[in-house]
Amino acid sequence: MTDLIVTPYAPYRDGIAAYAVQEAKQLRVEGRDVEVLSPLPSAAPHHMPLGRVRDIAPFIKFASSYSRVVLQFYPQLFFGGTRTTAERSAIWFALSKLADRTDLEFRIHEIMYNDLERHGGERRAAAVALSKASRITVHSTPEADELANAVGRHDLQIELIDHGRYFTPNANDTVADARHELGLAAGKHIFLAIGFIQEHKGFDRAVDAFAKGAPDNAELHIVGSVRVDHPHLLEYQSNLAQLCGRTPQVTFHNRFVSDLAFDQWIIAADTIVLPYREIWSSGVLERANLFGRTVIASHVGGLESQIAEGSHLFHDEEDLARIIKLRAAEGTASAEGQTPMNSEISGLGIEDEQQIVVSGRDAGWDLDNQSVTRAQVERQIRLRAQAANRSSTRSPVEQLLSRDAFVRPAPVGGRKGVPVLKQLVRKAIGWELDPLVARINQLEQDLTMALTELENDSASDERPM
Repeated sequence: MTDLIVTPYAPYRDGIAAYAVQEAKQLRVEGRDVEVLSPLPSAAPHHMPLGRVRDIAPFIKFASSYSRVVLQFYPQLFFGGTRTTAERSAIWFALSKLADRTDLEFRIHEIMYNDLERHGGERRAAAVALSKASRITVHSTPEADELANAVGRHDLQIELIDHGRYFTPNANDTVADARHELGLAAGKHIFLAIGFIQEHKGFDRAVDAFAKGAPDNAELHIVGSVRVDHPHLLEYQSNLAQLCGRTPQVTFHNRFVSDLAFDQWIIAADTIVLPYREIWSSGVLERANLFGRTVIASHVGGLESQIAEGSHLFHDEEDLARIIKLRAAEGTASAEGQTPMNSEISGLGIEDEQQIVVSGRDAGWDLDNQSVTRAQVERQIRLRAQAANRSSTRSPVEQLLSRDAFVRPAPVGGRKGVPVLKQLVRKAIGWELDPLVARINQLEQDLTMALTELENDSASDERPM
């Protein structure tokens, strides 16, 4: 009896991919025979294209041979290449046929509620597929209610599944150790906003609210990178960097972090800030709960059902600023030598994760006027040399994971009119450069996966029989 999980998968930089890795790992620990299929080449043993009508028939044929299939469902996975409601209806119909052949679970992370409400044919096709499934699982009651409303079927048996059910710690550092590793001050109240840089995550809201009243004993750290090199995401990232650079006591760490470093940031922080404009459930919130960290989260989606006792929900930026001020007034709540809650390690992470922590103003470039001095350039060179020296002791996989995805430089300039001109040039040549940038990032992901497999194979060969 073999289960098949259909999902994006490592090393793909995606929240659902990270969620699926943890689920697959835990199910195997429990003795389940689990295989994974991803839509792109990855560490999963199987991959095939998904997202278009022509992709669905080969997928149904392949998945039908498994005793149980779990779809980590979100619109882009199955409908990313479709344009019409007829195409999406056809895919829903095919999924209903898969439900006839095997034990099928829809794990709903996101769904196109508005499209289902507007288009009767698509709504009926979705309702049939969902009604035939063995299980429909979501992470919160609001999601369950909206799904039932969107498909017009309040008789669907929709189950709640804890978002953090399969989460296990990747780090067991004390607060002091984590702060030392990350270069953070011992006596400061550390606010942390972490995750992929996207406008709906609302990191700019956290910076604005922090600027309205955070005392000198507090720092806000924004940690993350864009998931893909898309112009809209890059523009938001550039604006966020400039906002952080001109806001005292705020630092933007523009980089993708390993699972180990992610948990070290959670451990090192006193308060986790989730300033989302829209979201249904949050893996970051679950990891904060895992380590017993206080959370300030926006009152959207299903976050109210995830948030732990002692944490806070806010409704607007004024409310957020007030709560930040109250939290900072409490001082550094985490004892410096404290080991985080639930610190038993059942997974492996990348050891000795190190990084150079550089604030927006100390990064070497003045983001306000773009003037660059010799001293600033020399500082940048010294920091890069330090980073190179630190990375030289790491394995190839660790070095690859410590790098940011390659992105095209932001269209900025110090003289009037130059940024506009650069934006026009960027758009004019984007059709040539964007595919190259995407290809470079894909090759780096493939190389990371290959090196990881080689390391795992070597480790297996060295184990005693």
